[in-house]
Amino acid sequence: MKKTLLKAFITMSMIAVSSMYGLTQPRPGVGNGPIPPAGTLKGKVFDKQTGAPVEYASIAVIKLRDSTIVTGGITNSTGDFLLDKIPYGRYKIQIKFIGYSGWENANIIISPKAKDIDLGTVNLSSVSQSMEGVTITGQKAMMTHSLDKKVINVDKDIASIGGTALDVMQSVPSVTVDFDGNISLRGSSNVNILIDGKPSQMTSLDQLPATMIESIEVVTNPSVKYDPDGMAGIINIVLKKQKTVGTNGMVSLTAGNNNRYIGSVNLNFKKESWNIFTNVDFRSFNFDGYSNSFSMNSGSSTPYIRSNSDFTRKMTFGGVRLGADYSINSKNTISLSTWLNTRKFTGDENLVSSTYDSSYNVVDYYTQNRTTKNDDGFESEFTLSYKKDFNVKGRVLTADAFFSNGPETSSSQRKKDFYTPDEILTDRYPEMEKTWTDEPGTRFTIQSDYVSPIGNGGRLETGVKAIFRTDNSDYWVWENDSTTHSWIENQIYSNNFTYKEQIYSGYASYSNTWGKLSYMGGIRLEQSFSKSEQKTTDSTYNKNIFSLFPSLHLSLEIVDGHDLIFSYSRRINRPRSRYINPFLVKQDPNNISYGNPNINPEYVDSYEVGYGFKKARTNVTTTFFYRQTTDVIAQKVTLANDIFETTYDNLNNSLNYGIEVVASSPIFNWWRVTGSYSYFHAEINGSGVTSEAKSSNSWTTKASSTIVLPLGVEFQQNFNYRSPIVTSGTGGRGFSAGGQGVMAKMWSLDLGLKKNILKNKITLTARVSDVFKTTTFNSTTYGDNFITNYERGRNSRMFFIGLTYKINDYKKSTKKPDQTPDDNSMDDY
Repeated sequence: MKKTLLKAFITMSMIAVSSMYGLTQPRPGVGNGPIPPAGTLKGKVFDKQTGAPVEYASIAVIKLRDSTIVTGGITNSTGDFLLDKIPYGRYKIQIKFIGYSGWENANIIISPKAKDIDLGTVNLSSVSQSMEGVTITGQKAMMTHSLDKKVINVDKDIASIGGTALDVMQSVPSVTVDFDGNISLRGSSNVNILIDGKPSQMTSLDQLPATMIESIEVVTNPSVKYDPDGMAGIINIVLKKQKTVGTNGMVSLTAGNNNRYIGSVNLNFKKESWNIFTNVDFRSFNFDGYSNSFSMNSGSSTPYIRSNSDFTRKMTFGGVRLGADYSINSKNTISLSTWLNTRKFTGDENLVSSTYDSSYNVVDYYTQNRTTKNDDGFESEFTLSYKKDFNVKGRVLTADAFFSNGPETSSSQRKKDFYTPDEILTDRYPEMEKTWTDEPGTRFTIQSDYVSPIGNGGRLETGVKAIFRTDNSDYWVWENDSTTHSWIENQIYSNNFTYKEQIYSGYASYSNTWGKLSYMGGIRLEQSFSKSEQKTTDSTYNKNIFSLFPSLHLSLEIVDGHDLIFSYSRRINRPRSRYINPFLVKQDPNNISYGNPNINPEYVDSYEVGYGFKKARTNVTTTFFYRQTTDVIAQKVTLANDIFETTYDNLNNSLNYGIEVVASSPIFNWWRVTGSYSYFHAEINGSGVTSEAKSSNSWTTKASSTIVLPLGVEFQQNFNYRSPIVTSGTGGRGFSAGGQGVMAKMWSLDLGLKKNILKNKITLTARVSDVFKTTTFNSTTYGDNFITNYERGRNSRMFFIGLTYKINDYKKSTKKPDQTPDDNSMDDY
């Protein structure tokens, strides 16, 4: 299989190299007869306001004499296009893209004296930018749409100022965030989270302040140039990185109730060939909460179990990001960046658990006092990139090397005891237990991508990639001897587990236009080798898997302002190392868990049909989606001898389909509204799936309203609602099991105010999250012989005030049209 992999790499490399030098194209005039007189047309398409390239914009070359379309094409990731073999004549050129006002030039002549026409830079205005009014005009919309993704501009989300990346996610359509910070997209927790287009070892998105984020990109049906991980798609977090000439920056300070503080500094310096940037952030958060559960068990002498706990958390985060871009010349650029993060966490929890007989009399009590400490040290990430532009417009070669190291160390100590009703006042030596966990992980990625125009308006994209990943888990448990008061290792639970994975892949895709139809199709080949070692039991498990991942994207302009979009992709979700480790983990006397080393990855075939409508100042996108998943990875909970056992297994399959509507429109010049509605139906089939959790019809809605008040004060309201939902995957983290649980409904309202002063150099903000304190998480898990209700909550209503100071007008770009756009977007990755 490794030989097959090597052949695939060589084949992909030969395609890229041969395309680079034009070896795959026939030489003019050889075997083709006389070459008819023809010319070329080229240009660039950019967003008029942001200066960012517009990818997949369609270009149509139309004869003036009879209005027939002679040829056409689409722009690439840098906004460039090149059309050749255009016969001499007079033409009308049309450039269009969903969400933008069209561009047209009806006076283009291609002749022997003017064979090669360069349109230069064409700036398209988005529909939202064409609004009139003293306060709305010229502002970047909070949400924009393109052919394959939605982009949420974070600086417009006032209600997340002073928060983190998790707070920003609350404003993203179809995205939900649970109590533990797990993210779901369209009802699925299997979503791939990237930062600047790359995977990250970051433990939690709570570590990333919102002030460092430029935008959020949501790609629900990615093309083959992206990794196939993430069943529901990809969420890419684009960090701020200016390329404005000179020195500029931004300093932000935010304080909240209950001793919550956030600070960040973003600085950028650009001069001649150098662009140097840095980000420094600090965050300190405290909060407290509770959790309650109640279980009813059949066939047991103690059919009822009730647990109540309260906890406190103290968290400290800090990070430094430093990078530089160096332009060797106009065609070659090299970039180097590093990011260091640290996280410290302490928590205290008091738990009381009681068991009852059938008459609801107390049989025994269990109490536990637990203290937990996490000190992850420094999580480090390093990226080295090279980019080469060729003389042919749109031909680009990139090479990237990425390394990340995520050490995570945690320890806990708990005091526990059992009592019967007669012994509850007895003074005795309690049981003592302490644990220590070391979970370092490394990831190394190398890749190369090549993009080139080919044929008449077409574009070829190829690339190869290799990923090397290692996760370790060294877990120790000690118990205190009540007689000698010495600590003795518990060898039943102490264990050492290692998971190693290698993934090799290559892809090729082709895109072009045919009349009003734009299309892009391709295939990705992938070979993975994984090895898991349970060193304590000297057990080894190997898996070698070869997979194909095709994708297809179509876009048809029905009439002006109405577009129809279709896409298909095949994706994968690989089991995490904690799902594979077979060793026992004991949370408390009533709950144990263990992994399944024989678990397989799950695959999904994803289809989407979208309709885009724009008129005047209104933009509406409607998407129908359908996902068929095989070998679904899910939690499996069983009850035996009053102990709940949780493991993981592959269910037969699941089915998800639904509709998503995203709309944005200004009600008045001073009032803009953005809203989204998502409905999805879920079905799960397989052993252990209960009838209560077999299927569900769920929906979410989000609404954001921004009103410009007198004196230039902006007032924003963000509303989120999620209906009850069946848990169809492994993201429950103890709330419920895949195919066995139902999450209750949840809603929240956030408010924010923003005011710019001193010629927009200083921005003052105030916000309150979860105004009515309604963010509680409730779930029910169903088993063959039990039902468990679970609830968790915390002091989610928080108040923040903040100040941001811009150095040399940080957000105002002096970028010229021919300068390279920001590379953080996935368009260029």
